[in-house]
Amino acid sequence: MPNDFISDADSRNRLAGLQNLLASGERSNTLCPEKESPFASFSLLWGTPAGTTQIAPYSFYELFAEPASQEDKIDSFLQVIQNLDDLNSIPKGQKKARALEISRILRDFGGYKGLKWNVTSGIADPYMKFMTRWKYPSYQNSFSPNGRFKSLEFPDSSVVVDLPHFSASLSRHLDCYSDDCALPTEWASWAGDMFTYAAHLDSVRTNDSLSYAAIRDTALNNIGGAHPRYSKFFGTGDFYADIDARNIASLINNRNLSLYDAIDRYYKQKEFSRFFTFVNSYGGWKKFAEKVNKHYFFPLTVKLNPYLLEISKRAFMNKVLKGLLNEIGLD
Repeated sequence: MPNDFISDADSRNRLAGLQNLLASGERSNTLCPEKESPFASFSLLWGTPAGTTQIAPYSFYELFAEPASQEDKIDSFLQVIQNLDDLNSIPKGQKKARALEISRILRDFGGYKGLKWNVTSGIADPYMKFMTRWKYPSYQNSFSPNGRFKSLEFPDSSVVVDLPHFSASLSRHLDCYSDDCALPTEWASWAGDMFTYAAHLDSVRTNDSLSYAAIRDTALNNIGGAHPRYSKFFGTGDFYADIDARNIASLINNRNLSLYDAIDRYYKQKEFSRFFTFVNSYGGWKKFAEKVNKHYFFPLTVKLNPYLLEISKRAFMNKVLKGLLNEIGLD
């Protein structure tokens, strides 16, 4: 990896030291403890030889075992967050900035990377990303769209959280949490999914020859659901990822929690109600509804059937409202 790709001078010096260490053939127990593979992807430094396939190392545990329960999976997820936080060079008092760096790395590992996402929520720190790959070489595969941490499922409910989507949405919320962002935060979260879903509804309506009344009912019954066609582009995994990313960002931003503490208290300790927290992060239902209604996603909006866009907005708000009423016992 040429040092020219690393912008920070200190990071370049540290990376040069690591390259020298690798070239010398010495092994560092600090950089590569015994529980990790001693052959931590040399191709990450110098590329994969032509005609060969890069095989990322897995631990025995990841290849042959899934966590015994969802609780174990959350514990494992929290351990990953702790491990990444230990690699973070940002001062410990800057909890939001530290959380943002972690979310950027997991965002990239989940496939949400490249120029679009670098512009949307910033570039992952090259040195921290390198150290993550070096010290925990299995993480990139584990957090890929088909990896062990592709989702969090909650067996006692229909809730599924798409973790790559969650990390991408979280990175944007942490990058700019306010309402005056040049690029609206929700475009990388529920608003982006809402507009994509509206475009999908247009395709469904045409292919199935559905009336507007029928497509409205289809959206109301399937947004945030699991139907292979009618929930596509805004299904269960994306819906709850968007809700939870906003909530975790809210806890970090407003309560000054670390990413570890926010995830622990939200998912494991269950101190916060999902939809109540989400709606109140916008200042209550009225302000949330105004937020949804005023979104204009140029240039996509001008290409959409305005009635289908309105249906998508109503369906999204209805799904949130049903969740909120369920939490307070009024469903």
